[in-house]
Amino acid sequence: MPQLINNIDSFFKEFPQTVFKRMGLITIGLDTKGDIQYANPYLLKITGYTRKEVINKNWFSLFIPEDKQENINNVQAEVLEKDLRSHHINDILTKDGRTLTISWNNTQIKNPKGDSIGTLSIGADITKHKKAEAELQHQLKELTALHCIATAGSRAKSVDELIELTTQILGDTLYSDNFGLVLMNQDGQTLTPHPSYRGIPAESMKIEQSIETGICGRAVRSGKPQRVSDTSKDRDYIMLKADTCSELTVPLYVNERTFGVINAESTQINAFSEKDEQLLTTFANQLTIAIEKSQLFESTQRQTREITALYDTALATSNILDTQELIHQLYEQIKNLFPLDTFLLTTYDRQAEEITVTYIMEEGQELQDWIGQKFPIQESGLIGWVTRNQESLLVRDMQVEKLPVKPKHSANPARSWLGVPLTARGSTIGAISVQSFTPNVFDQNHQRLLESITSQVAVTLENSRLVEQTRTSLEQLSALHDIDLVINSSLDLRVTLNILLDQVIEKLDVNASAVLLLNPHSKMLEYAAGRGFQLPLD
Repeated sequence: MPQLINNIDSFFKEFPQTVFKRMGLITIGLDTKGDIQYANPYLLKITGYTRKEVINKNWFSLFIPEDKQENINNVQAEVLEKDLRSHHINDILTKDGRTLTISWNNTQIKNPKGDSIGTLSIGADITKHKKAEAELQHQLKELTALHCIATAGSRAKSVDELIELTTQILGDTLYSDNFGLVLMNQDGQTLTPHPSYRGIPAESMKIEQSIETGICGRAVRSGKPQRVSDTSKDRDYIMLKADTCSELTVPLYVNERTFGVINAESTQINAFSEKDEQLLTTFANQLTIAIEKSQLFESTQRQTREITALYDTALATSNILDTQELIHQLYEQIKNLFPLDTFLLTTYDRQAEEITVTYIMEEGQELQDWIGQKFPIQESGLIGWVTRNQESLLVRDMQVEKLPVKPKHSANPARSWLGVPLTARGSTIGAISVQSFTPNVFDQNHQRLLESITSQVAVTLENSRLVEQTRTSLEQLSALHDIDLVINSSLDLRVTLNILLDQVIEKLDVNASAVLLLNPHSKMLEYAAGRGFQLPLD
């Protein structure tokens, strides 16, 4: 490299330019200010500039993207100050706005005094190479994601966990801005983001979006992927984040029913290509298979739990004849099987047409004020409707669904409600209800399980009631027999009345009792005998 040069201008006058004119490499010479003193024809060819447009112009202002200028300027300063050869890679802008990636080798130019007067840089256009490398990296990420989703199906213990894993996999590798699953609700008319959804405000996570609106809704209605290059120009777009510019949505089907959509959004316009659409569709198909397998596994596990629960319930209740103990054991079994906040058991008096609250627990506490209360069946709310119609009732959300009758509730109204009649020997003897303060807690599987349990224990409950009724009748007969013996064996009325009062207090479980006899002359009741009173009767 020539060293005996007084200034940068004379250096490039004596510079062997014919060599660099024929090279398929970029060659530039900059003075200490970064102004271009030499640019070979290859640079002009690939950037579209003329020599007049670049000579004496500042290299950084003309060719370097604004957000990268400071970093590249520091590279040149380092070459000038430390007399080091420097290798680095950076992007440059062409005249028509394209971006090229260049690999540079830089060296310092000095005058005879040893002072730096500029830099000489030779660069190779590696744009195609970098693009190919980026595509290979992207393909590797795609294959990795597909493999991870396939293995997630075997690792996940539930559909929710599978969705969470899938969102994490795809969000970490391919879709970082805004990504996740939006699931179809039970009503089949609205969509709600899964709790694992990434990139939207917390208040948007609970929004129920109608399938008649939004790009996600359009994907559900059409059954086809929706690729939007510019969301500001799409009339269906619902803005959840102000910086979203493009969106890609693919419908997801499980067991031939709409399960929801996979949704990806980007802060860049036209961020998604046809290839991205095909890829996300592939992910959707892979996820469908995994969800169906997970649901099958969950179904098998649920059936096993139900059979075990029925067996345990039978063991826990079959030998109990005390009604209250039987109901308590039933509650203990049910609370371990259902995500409940409230448990209610009522009995039905067909002759009086009344409902009696026999047992009620809320958040693990017995509601004493309610126990024993009676209500006409027509005024007994949902539990009365279930009893009267001998039909189960499932309400997923009390505030949304239309109810058959006005509900009765405690201080804390339920959001999810499930009630099943208790039927023994063809007659309804009461009903059981499980309730939750959270909406959409119970489903058809819970209903089927509760129906199985009630059909199993209803006869046991009825038998327990009949045993207690028979025991009470026998005690009453025994008391009458004892009184009859006393009456026949004693002529003393006072003794007879005292024995009668003893039997009344014992059998009726009262604290005090008295006998008043009618005086035929005064036509008034007169005290004859008493037990348990602290003060004399007037």
